[in-house]
Amino acid sequence: MKHTHIFWPVVVSCALFQTAFGQGFANLNFEQASIVSAPSGYTPGDAYDALLASSALPYWTVSEDGTVCTAVWGAPVALDETSVALLTANNGYYSGYVPLQGSYSVQFYAYADAPSGYYHTASISQTGQIPLGSQSIQFLMMSPPVAGGAIQASPIVTINGTPISLSAISSSDGVMTMAGDISAYAGTTVDLAFLCQATSGSFPEDENIFTLDGIQFSPQSVPEPSSLGLLGIGAAIICWYFTKRSNKSPEPTAVGAVSSAVAVHVASRRWLSFFR
Repeated sequence: MKHTHIFWPVVVSCALFQTAFGQGFANLNFEQASIVSAPSGYTPGDAYDALLASSALPYWTVSEDGTVCTAVWGAPVALDETSVALLTANNGYYSGYVPLQGSYSVQFYAYADAPSGYYHTASISQTGQIPLGSQSIQFLMMSPPVAGGAIQASPIVTINGTPISLSAISSSDGVMTMAGDISAYAGTTVDLAFLCQATSGSFPEDENIFTLDGIQFSPQSVPEPSSLGLLGIGAAIICWYFTKRSNKSPEPTAVGAVSSAVAVHVASRRWLSFFR
């Protein structure tokens, strides 16, 4: 009976500790993935090589148009189809469709003008506590080489449903480090979401695609990029893209390369529409 007086205060203290400090975010680099095929009846039904979402992206909730998904794409082969795909070193369909670091990354694709029965936006979300002292959220992002690089790569990060402003603070080999100010939420439990969406209308504005990895909370504020720094980032991305192109096959002009790729993409879109 003497031990009872010690036991209960310990239990209450632990409960209060968990309540006060909350649970931190997990699997921010996606390295806790397990490759498990999704059972029949999964959502979304168009997922290629469908993987069980809870195993591929543990701790994260995968959604398309607000519908919780039980599967993610096991190969990044979507063309004009909204998707969340787990990238591995072995499932890349095109060059550039590979993890940004480690063994796994996540690729998002949104098609705003998808026909009836298909989704338009894709997201992953997780609820957790932002560490005390955090000033910014930072992550790696890359634009895959789709349609000659014409398709935008525009991630949206929300905290409790509110978008935060993002800046590109560095770039290396086509991979950008993005950052956003989350200082107002430090020490609080929030819903964090990464969203991929586009604007309905015409190509390429109606599509959005990017690869995500390496999410982290930093005690450093978001640096203010200088105009010269922004020009440097843009130049680095352009040089990286055309270096990749030159290693494959020469093109007469940069405009011709992009225009040809866009034409192929649009033609593919029209061809695939016959099968929907």
